[in-house]
Amino acid sequence: MVNPDTGDVYEHDPARGWITDKPGYKELLADKRIRWPENPRTGNPRKKRFLSETKERMPFSRFWSDLKGQSGADEVDEIMGRRVFAFPKSLEFMTRVLDYLCDEDAIVLDAFGGTGTTAHAAIALNKSGGKRRFILIEGEEFADSLTAERLRRVIKGVPKAKDEALQRRRVASGGNDQARPARDQQVVHELAGHDAGGDGAAE
Repeated sequence: MVNPDTGDVYEHDPARGWITDKPGYKELLADKRIRWPENPRTGNPRKKRFLSETKERMPFSRFWSDLKGQSGADEVDEIMGRRVFAFPKSLEFMTRVLDYLCDEDAIVLDAFGGTGTTAHAAIALNKSGGKRRFILIEGEEFADSLTAERLRRVIKGVPKAKDEALQRRRVASGGNDQARPARDQQVVHELAGHDAGGDGAAE
């Protein structure tokens, strides 16, 4: 790819290639839809995308300076009552990821279940009316005592939590916080038994 104004040549990444073929590149070039980097040694050409072309939301940034890494550990501490895991993902981080990438009726698979943050995020998002389901896979000994137990407590509610949202019972499919339907009981049962089917599982 050659910048027609400067003559700078850009080689493709062998592992990724280009986002379009030669005719597509010529079309983008004619429409002035290519953003050329100021420094050809440190940057690559990028396709311009306008807000009018986005259907539901503007493109999101991968740089989230407002999120704090330590908050994940603090959240698990509050739910479990003690420090049980060093560097878990924060709930806000995973909630944002799922909100951006998953439909409201998505089935979310986390092959490294860890402390159950992904499932917690799915449950939290469902409070706004979604019906997300999740499958967690965790092979460590804490699969039941931590991964599943965190979700049991989130669903039942953590009365002494500082976060008011944690004090209330959660509902996996949205709805009344005060009732714990059979759906939630099924999730807890499957997590406790390390079953691989249904709405939630930990192996």
